[in-house]
Amino acid sequence: MLANMRKREYIDWASLLITITFLFLCFINHDNYEKAIPYASLGAFASLGLLFFNKIPFLSLLKKKDKELWLMIVADGLALFNLLYVNSGLGAFFTIGNLLLLLYMADKVEMTEAQMRTFCAIGVFFFLLWTLEIKWDYGSNQTGLVILTMLILTVLYLDMLKEKYKCFILFPAQVLAMVFGYVWIVWLRARCAWVGLLVFAVLFFVPRGIFKKKGLYKLLLLFSTIGAILFAAAYIVMSGLGVDFYMPFMYKRFLSGRELIWFELAGAYLRNSLTGIGSSYEMKVYYMEGGLEVHNGLLDILIIHGTVCFCLVIYFLWRRLRGIREVASQNKLAKTAMAGIFSMLVASFFENYFIVAPYSMIFFYLFLIINWKRGTMNNE
Repeated sequence: MLANMRKREYIDWASLLITITFLFLCFINHDNYEKAIPYASLGAFASLGLLFFNKIPFLSLLKKKDKELWLMIVADGLALFNLLYVNSGLGAFFTIGNLLLLLYMADKVEMTEAQMRTFCAIGVFFFLLWTLEIKWDYGSNQTGLVILTMLILTVLYLDMLKEKYKCFILFPAQVLAMVFGYVWIVWLRARCAWVGLLVFAVLFFVPRGIFKKKGLYKLLLLFSTIGAILFAAAYIVMSGLGVDFYMPFMYKRFLSGRELIWFELAGAYLRNSLTGIGSSYEMKVYYMEGGLEVHNGLLDILIIHGTVCFCLVIYFLWRRLRGIREVASQNKLAKTAMAGIFSMLVASFFENYFIVAPYSMIFFYLFLIINWKRGTMNNE
């Protein structure tokens, strides 16, 4: 029994090591990023696959006709059908396959305290690396998103230290890290990261008790998910009406060119709403040069993979978000992780972000941190 538990823990560490390896390959420098990013989805699949077979008793769940497992299988089957029917690339299949797998496991997998601390410590390393020397070759939006993501992990790591050592100076350190991250994000003029940091800061500082109000939490849930689609629609309408303005501190127009992309993709989607347009679609917007980039995480799922796959993703996402409310209202560390989850969702109004590796794995581990805290609270 003990040997079997130890073996399972080693497999968990192997899964974590794969994720950390791709974080280093992607974020240590841009040359490595260019070489590693085409394989990041495959790495995420390997990491998630190890956890799935190590943690999920899938054969018994299949026999018991577990609803969520069968829905995930159906969604993956539809995504595979779309892959063949609309000639999508294999990368698109791994994107939605990984997303469905991590959302399925997000409330079922629990890692150890050492594993959670190690993961967040890696975030501290990258936050320092990217803020002490800005990596301009990644581009302003990508750099801003990396800083935002690693800031979330840094604040979480400091929360872990606060729980363990009860040191008063760690809260000012969290505030200082957020200010430092904010300054660089504004300097980069990275709008998506700026909005994400705003959401994270608000949810970090509000009292935990506010999340006991189910109605308010449902509004937050709807805003961060369906809001992504409504935001794109509003963007298109604003463009058509000629409404535009400069964002504060950004010195950039609110309309950034995405309105042309989203307008074209909306038309293509309406002609193929069930199956989606696939990842081989060639855009007509001149500056895209035939490439395809949706610049909105959940909109990407809707347009590329179709309405049915989108609805199944939303089903899993809503269930997971509803499932973290109670523990986040009771524990500060869990609330910080929840703030990170909503931050990544809202930042994804502007970029694919949370649906693509390696960011998707960080999104997954935020849920695992909440699971870990739920487990420790239940054992107390």
